[in-house]
Amino acid sequence: MCVNVCPHGVFEVSEGKARVVDKDGCMECGACRENCPVDAIKVKSGVGCVSGVIKGVIRGTEPTCDCGSGSGC
Repeated sequence: MCVNVCPHGVFEVSEGKARVVDKDGCMECGACRENCPVDAIKVKSGVGCVSGVIKGVIRGTEPTCDCGSGSGC
């Protein structure tokens, strides 16, 4: 299920339905889409990594996907 595979925990389950509670935390990796049992999630994979790099450059920090590995994209 999407909640279990999301590396950033952006989902919350309430009343049997998953919903995104942290849009900014989503890196758009597509893991949720691949693991959704009812094909209810659409994600343009890879865009989140690019977004992470751009945010890093703007903030003056190390550009990273912030996927927990500590490595850059």
